[in-house]
Amino acid sequence: MIDTVRMYGDYLIDYNKIDSLPWTHTYTYEHPDDTGMLGEVREYKKKGSLLYIKFNVNTRRLLVEVSIPKYLYGNNVRMIKDSDIPIFFRKLNNHLWEAFYLLPRHDSAYWTVTRMDVCWNFQVGGAVREYIDVFGQIHVPKYTTRVYGDRETVEWMNKSIRMSFYDKEREVLARNASKEIVEAANGMLRFECNIRNSRLLKKFSANRWAGELLCEKVAKQILATYLQKIGVDKVFQTSNKLEQADQLIDAYGIVKAEQLMGFILLNDLYGQEFVRKSYTPSTLTRRMDDLKKVGIAPFFSDKELPPLDLSFLNLS
Repeated sequence: MIDTVRMYGDYLIDYNKIDSLPWTHTYTYEHPDDTGMLGEVREYKKKGSLLYIKFNVNTRRLLVEVSIPKYLYGNNVRMIKDSDIPIFFRKLNNHLWEAFYLLPRHDSAYWTVTRMDVCWNFQVGGAVREYIDVFGQIHVPKYTTRVYGDRETVEWMNKSIRMSFYDKEREVLARNASKEIVEAANGMLRFECNIRNSRLLKKFSANRWAGELLCEKVAKQILATYLQKIGVDKVFQTSNKLEQADQLIDAYGIVKAEQLMGFILLNDLYGQEFVRKSYTPSTLTRRMDDLKKVGIAPFFSDKELPPLDLSFLNLS
């Protein structure tokens, strides 16, 4: 339920070793109090690394950004549970000491969270793109709606929140994930809600402490709020156009599929009488035979997409 978090804490470092550590960037900044004093920041941000860290040498403030499931299990298809959180913090603190000689000056529960991404995987079989098409038509007040990629992601965004549904299988395929991960993501419609607004996080923890925020109870409350805001617990009407287009492209390729989709559309808009008058008998027979071979009727039809199953939220 919890994916990426960004948080900061108070850490000590072994200053005898600080210059030999694998930092990728080091820079200074001028203090905002006009004293002319300079501060120093060490940063580790490496392509392919699961962990981003930034350490302020002067304030001893350590910032960490990490996907918890990827850090623990190598992928974020698997859902994180409450029992995983203590394991995550033990692994994180061990890694921070072994790789950067950083020691915490507080319990892990007192990290301050500045970003929290919550998620859920809905299994919808072959209807992933149909749901995305339908969700792309939903307007949420005060949010901008956008569909991008090859109809593989729909998002609603404002200054505080980003919500999205996307095709998880296509995402892991693009990342060259293992066969096991790809199979696990098959038919998976992924929902994510990214919260970076401190006011919203304070609704669940006045101090934004990790020990209060990083748990299933809070994740479920956030998911319930925003899934219901979109309205995914309702029945949706969709067309079989996408399904038919996919079948025709697989069977005949893009050029002939385009021709046959046009034929179906004309039949749908103007009726069979118009089509019979517009085509020669041989062309009409050929078009109809091509459709029959792949089991497609020469018209589009509406069908219902069931509401997404929100029973995991225990809303009743």
